[in-house]
Order: sequence, then C-alpha cells, then structure tokens
Amino acid sequence: MEHEWKSEAEARFPEYLNSLQQSDSPYDAWITLCIEFGRCYESAPRNVDLISRIIDFSEWCVSRESNTDSGYDLPTCVCVSFYEHILEHEEAIVDLLRYFNSEEIMAMRDVFARPIGENRLKNLLGL
Repeated sequence: MEHEWKSEAEARFPEYLNSLQQSDSPYDAWITLCIEFGRCYESAPRNVDLISRIIDFSEWCVSRESNTDSGYDLPTCVCVSFYEHILEHEEAIVDLLRYFNSEEIMAMRDVFARPIGENRLKNLLGL
C-alpha cells in the first residue's frame, strides 16, 4: 500500500493530524516528527510518551520493505530525516541506549556518529 505510512502516522500521532494530512511524502512527515522530537528535549517535563511513540514509529518504518522510489523508501527516509538528527540534542545522547540496544546503534553507527563523531559514540557505548 503506497500510503500505508501516512495512515500509520496519522493513527499514531493524532495531535499532528493537520500537518500529517498535508504531508506529500514520508520525508515531510518525518521533518515534522523530528522537530517535535527536538521540542521534547527543550521542555520540562520531557514528553517521554511522544518520544517513545516517535521512536516506535521509526522502528515500524525501518521494518517496512524498501521502495524503489527513493521518495517513499521508508528506511532511508527515517535515517536521513530522523536518525541523523537524534543526537543533535545533547539530552537525547544520554537517552539513546534507552531506545536502541548497542547492536542496533552499531549497525547504524555511521548515521548516529554524524552529529557527535565516531569516538564519542564509541565512548557512549563503552567501547
């Protein structure tokens, strides 16, 4: 289903329904979710529920089959529009191991290391 991502996002994030309905591609939706993820780390108390739902949706997207149309390839979209930006938030660095195990992080170390560097990522993982 071509727009399965959209109906899934709308169901998981009813508070952003307007924005998600206007999304023409999963990249648009992930830009919105990435911004909201960052806002979770800018306010107290931290919106752990929203953070968890965004992470869960990212894992759902990554588990989808790749699409030959790069504009709709969910695994690539999540990596480029979300995973590459998670660690731009200093507080999210500490939370990384809460949401991903070390094997998952190492499998995507190139993506996660971009904002903080390979050495800092290895230190975070205790390597």
